[in-house]
Amino acid sequence: MMFSTKTSEPDVSAFPVVDSLQEFSKVLTDYGTAFSDFSCFTRELVDPIVLPEGKTVLDVFKVCFDDNASLLEEYHRDRKDSNQKWEPWRPAQTGSPQFSGQRVFTCTTIIKALVSKSCPFTEYQRYAFMNVGGHEPTLVVQLSGQAEGVMYADAFRAEALLVFTQSDSGVAMRVFGYVQFLRDVWVKGKILRTSLDNEMPVCYRKLGSMLIDRLQQEGRILSVEGPEKSLPPLPSLPPANAVELLKASSHVSGLVWRSVLYMEFVLEILSALLCLNSLIQTYFFTVSKNITGAQTPVLATGEIPVDLPDVEQPLNTEMLSLLVVDLLRPIFLASLLCLLCVIQGFLQKTVLRMKR
Repeated sequence: MMFSTKTSEPDVSAFPVVDSLQEFSKVLTDYGTAFSDFSCFTRELVDPIVLPEGKTVLDVFKVCFDDNASLLEEYHRDRKDSNQKWEPWRPAQTGSPQFSGQRVFTCTTIIKALVSKSCPFTEYQRYAFMNVGGHEPTLVVQLSGQAEGVMYADAFRAEALLVFTQSDSGVAMRVFGYVQFLRDVWVKGKILRTSLDNEMPVCYRKLGSMLIDRLQQEGRILSVEGPEKSLPPLPSLPPANAVELLKASSHVSGLVWRSVLYMEFVLEILSALLCLNSLIQTYFFTVSKNITGAQTPVLATGEIPVDLPDVEQPLNTEMLSLLVVDLLRPIFLASLLCLLCVIQGFLQKTVLRMKR
């Protein structure tokens, strides 16, 4: 096995031995505060994903993260992301652990809310191979992404930490999430719940499934060409709580628009109330005599009686106005009822989207 990247070598025995995965925070990059410290990742997004038996962390890197690997590109293509640009891995800054690297990925992603909108998206990545305690070959990959041009996108970054730990039976994939806030926003709680409970778990289950399929395909190819020399067996994977201190980068699109759903909900409620008020006003509308100019003639004692034709004219005008109103009233009522039904339909769709 050979890697395309020159930042690492496919040799487990050469992995730097570390006491804990906290050493991953020592991988220094050119991206400033884009990456949060390893200790921030206390929230596990999905249950551990067991990859096909007999695979190693080297296989995972080769298939998913190497410079010529196509899995992540296919993953983003399935998400309808376009204009993908993958920078090759570059060595981490001086002082970083051996077998580590950094790179930037950019694309145009589609954010769906009231309308679909294409937005630039940037994701910073870093990785490192380590051997925890000298008996746990591990690959750690951190992703930190941010969209542009959408509401609240400049307020946070969505980060994910992917930990691949090798054992005798294969490799276990674990995914941890964190949202790094760059400024305080009133929708902070909603962003956290949406990202860590909904968006990121769904996306990384999808990525895990794609990785399993690709590793199985590679295994079938090797079985035809001939088996490779297997690596020596390694100790078992530690229990889940042993790495408790271990986005979805590409999932910002749904997060930033979650608050828009609530604004949309409020506007639809107000529209429904306004429509209902107009419906009631139209139903009980009457023509005022002051509007038509019709007045009852007053006969004063001793005065000359008013000529009847002069009285009939304003009365006829009033009757004509009442007739027009009565003719148009059903049309207005029907129109308002249709509008109310349309608003109700939009309101139901919004409520369903809010529950997801």
